[in-house]
Amino acid sequence: WNGPVTQVAEPLKVTKAPLNYPNPFSVSSGTLLGYELSQDADITMHIFDAKGQLVYTFTFASGEEGGKSGYNRVSLNSYLWTRGLSPGVYFYILWSGGNVLARSRMVALP
Repeated sequence: WNGPVTQVAEPLKVTKAPLNYPNPFSVSSGTLLGYELSQDADITMHIFDAKGQLVYTFTFASGEEGGKSGYNRVSLNSYLWTRGLSPGVYFYILWSGGNVLARSRMVALP
């Protein structure tokens, strides 16, 4: 057969589960969230409180830090926690193209 070859794009995957360090962490110092993507993609990260209310949204463009292929490191610094978020349990979800890529939790201490 000499027909054209059609290349099928691999689906986007988080190849290394998101972890934040330190966890638990102090709201005054923040935490770093690291995850690995199989390819460049537009990424949205939602942070929810223990009641399930959305408290913050990050967006990362494809190819830039947070949305690039390979390892990404996102700083959830004290700026975020000094905007009225209190110590407690928070959950974060990584999305791309309407698909949930990963989810996890983190604990913020006073």
